[in-house]
Amino acid sequence: MKLKNFFKKMALTLLDHKPTAAPEMPIGGASAKHSRAIQTAERKSKFTEILAKLEAQHKKRVAVRNEKSVHRMERIYRRTRFDSMLPENASDQGEHIPVVFICDDHYAFPTGVAILSLLRNKKHTTRYEIFVLGRTLSKESRQLLESFGSIVHVLHCDDVKIEQYANTHQYVSSAALLKFDIPQLLPDRDKVLYLDSDVLVLGDLSELFATPIEDCYAAVVKDLLGTHYTFHTRTGVSSYFNSGVLLLNTKRMRDEGISAKLLENKSNDPWKMLMDQDAFNVTFSERVIWLHPRYNMMYGNNLSSGWSVAQMAAFYGITPQEMKRALWHPLIQHLSSAIKPWDSPLAAKYLDYQRYRILYETFLKERKLQPE
Repeated sequence: MKLKNFFKKMALTLLDHKPTAAPEMPIGGASAKHSRAIQTAERKSKFTEILAKLEAQHKKRVAVRNEKSVHRMERIYRRTRFDSMLPENASDQGEHIPVVFICDDHYAFPTGVAILSLLRNKKHTTRYEIFVLGRTLSKESRQLLESFGSIVHVLHCDDVKIEQYANTHQYVSSAALLKFDIPQLLPDRDKVLYLDSDVLVLGDLSELFATPIEDCYAAVVKDLLGTHYTFHTRTGVSSYFNSGVLLLNTKRMRDEGISAKLLENKSNDPWKMLMDQDAFNVTFSERVIWLHPRYNMMYGNNLSSGWSVAQMAAFYGITPQEMKRALWHPLIQHLSSAIKPWDSPLAAKYLDYQRYRILYETFLKERKLQPE
């Protein structure tokens, strides 16, 4: 928003320094008003044109700068020998943290990047067991995900119940509805951490997993942009959460038949705007624990809301200092904007993603697997 205001001031300055010759003013009240209206319309049109040019030039410069930065990163990384691309997973003794991802062929590589970030930034004592619920995965995609060894389990999950929702959302695959079945797909797990594939895990998640959720269905983070667009009012809840990071109480969900209720609420969804998120909010009906935003920082979405840091902090119930730290140093960076960093250098957190993308490609080449 500050950048937008800067461009507006710049456009006004350019207009002031390049005045157009004013037409002769006809005599008479009505004619004079008509002429002033024409001048005002012309000035607005010129202002809009200049503003659009300034924004286009800025975006082009940002894209070029980001691409150059990635090339420099690649040159440095290619010359660096990584003795230990990933830390050793601690011994099999003790409790493992089950982490679930969902992906199809389109998201196989970003899922691999997310897994690499998860493993690279964990504590030595933390033990993860990762499950990827794969839908229509090719042999090549499975190889990318299985490159991490026995720590990653790829489960084939072509569920006919969700076929009807294919291609019903512009940005989200119907594979996201496999979230509903996690309690049944992992029947021996009473607590599971679900992560969307468009995340970077930048710290250890053992503290998050230790969050007590016995009396609730899940621990979640409020969705600021969803609230900005009044999704909470639309769905009839007082607080609306994002379904990209879910610490699920899978035992309670099984005991209370929540998976069937989720699918039922999806089938009766009157809004048909989001793939799974509205159904989760309606079904869980706020029987959730609210987490700190550092566990699901939707940086691009939050900034596009136009809210100030103070407003964001008040929304999450934290201090402005905590909010700033969550924005710049989250534990989970959710790349939730419509423009993804693997598609465009203009995407939010593009350079952060490229760092792990380069590491993952290096990791795959070490294992003689070439990414697509």
